[in-house]
Amino acid sequence: MKYHTVRTITFLRGHIPCCDRCWWVLALVFILLLATPPARAATLEEVLAMTPPDAPGPIARRDMDIGAGRQDVDIIPRKHTVMLQGPSLLDQPDTHYILQNDIVAPATAFRIAASRVTLDLNGHSVVYNESKEGCGVHLEKWWLEDVQVANGFIRQGSNLCAGEVHGMGCNPVFSLSAKKLRLGGLSLTYSGRDVAGIFVRGSLGADIGHCELIDNGREVTNRHQGIDAIRVTAEQGIGQGVIHIHHNVIRNARQLGIRVHGKTADINNNEIHINSVVTNSFGVSISDGVIHQNKIFGTGAHPIGIWPGPGVKVHTNYVETQNTAASGEYGSAGSAGLRMTWGKNDGVEAWCNTFLVLGKEDGLPNGMDSWGRALFVGLPDAKQSALFHHNIIAATAQGTDAKTVAVGVVCLNTSPDLVFRENIIASDWCPILLGDDYGHSGGYPLFENNDIIRIDDNSDFHTIKNLYRYRPATGRFLNNRYVDAEQDDIAFPSRAEDVQDVIMGKTITLHLLNPDGSPMRETHVAMTLSNEATTQERATDGHGEVILHVPVQAYTNRNNNGGHFFRPRWVKYTKVPIQIHADGHVSGAVLNPQQIDDVFTIQMR
Repeated sequence: MKYHTVRTITFLRGHIPCCDRCWWVLALVFILLLATPPARAATLEEVLAMTPPDAPGPIARRDMDIGAGRQDVDIIPRKHTVMLQGPSLLDQPDTHYILQNDIVAPATAFRIAASRVTLDLNGHSVVYNESKEGCGVHLEKWWLEDVQVANGFIRQGSNLCAGEVHGMGCNPVFSLSAKKLRLGGLSLTYSGRDVAGIFVRGSLGADIGHCELIDNGREVTNRHQGIDAIRVTAEQGIGQGVIHIHHNVIRNARQLGIRVHGKTADINNNEIHINSVVTNSFGVSISDGVIHQNKIFGTGAHPIGIWPGPGVKVHTNYVETQNTAASGEYGSAGSAGLRMTWGKNDGVEAWCNTFLVLGKEDGLPNGMDSWGRALFVGLPDAKQSALFHHNIIAATAQGTDAKTVAVGVVCLNTSPDLVFRENIIASDWCPILLGDDYGHSGGYPLFENNDIIRIDDNSDFHTIKNLYRYRPATGRFLNNRYVDAEQDDIAFPSRAEDVQDVIMGKTITLHLLNPDGSPMRETHVAMTLSNEATTQERATDGHGEVILHVPVQAYTNRNNNGGHFFRPRWVKYTKVPIQIHADGHVSGAVLNPQQIDDVFTIQMR
């Protein structure tokens, strides 16, 4: 630095006339400017306090009040009343059963065999499975209707019988199937091997709310089947009612928090704590519906906050994960705020969430790194789409060089409609990762109008990285804002064996005129750039104007023959041919993005 400073001052002195005293002053000012430390990078706390511009609702925060917790719920009135003092068969329809005292049951405490039944635990404690196999409450007939279990405490006893590999059996609450099942005001504690908390095999409408589930078990025989705190599932075609799971607290779940399969679900206002012992341990997963206003915290071997199915809406959730233990399968398996893989996530939309991943070099007891990806995503089908907008997506290695990624497109993506728009994306290691050893980032996912932020100071930081040189690493970046980060700070392998192509672009306003010179107002327009496979389709406004996305420069290893070099380099676009189809007219033009800053007029033929 000293050598270049002296050379610069010497050069300027030889080309700009000035007295000797003035030159000494100028040299001193120049040196002081060089010595001025760079602007302080944002802290994690500052990032988490931000709000994306024009957010459509409040951003989920760690301290937001969601009202989760066990509390008594209203009892559904019945025609008849029966008092209970011990383990019982509840087989009288339209009856309110009221427990009078605490009980300890050798096996199953309560068997329900009639519809329109309320089991009111009345604030008392129930211990089941004290000496023989059994459940706390067992709905033992198919399709019982309008059953309520409420307001008490159920705990697995000292026998600790085990469930089956998918969690059924020895549960605090088990239902073969039910219509309008209501569970509320319960505290459920269990610890047997492969025991789920609430297991509902089939449901035609259910409401599970204001419960506390405490999983003290650490044994999972088959993580592919999964052990849930709350699981509602059904055979194909059984049950079409909405499942409402809300205001519950789940503590220390060994693998899965809430899972609803095969039904529309509304999962809201739950607080979920995962302490995973196996791979793929997630807070909430549903196959259809909405996940909103939950707080999810994940630790252990491989915690994941949310795993949405196709078309699921995810909004206003706070998710914070860190892997703190090694996985028996993969060693340090990392963590994720949201995961979507295998092509089953078409149509997912996520907004106003906070996804935070924490990591730390040598952060596990055996010396492995704690690491993760706040978003762990990709769409293997080019026709699929997903949209992440107005979220806070952050990852921090907490002062170390551990791999902590904010957005990781690493799941064999081939879709250009994987879109990240108007988010705050921040990391101290890498805000955006386009491929690693889990999978590539093909398809040119779009990053548009995001704030991409560097957290703190880390010598291993790069704005965009690729860790997988054998497969594609592509992306489109449009009108993003970079805070203490540089858009051209890209770390790609120097000898890549597939396409590495990151396109930096901007928006240009096209003013389209009819052949007679009048504005082409409110007309559907299809615009195709010569160097892109996709067509941009939009409608002109009342002035005949339409927005076009154009490339400005690219960090690419593509060559002019359709192949690629080993080493990427920067290329500027000065000639971009465009073809426009509108209202039966076709026209073309050659744009120079380096020169167009405002409106470009094209008259259709």
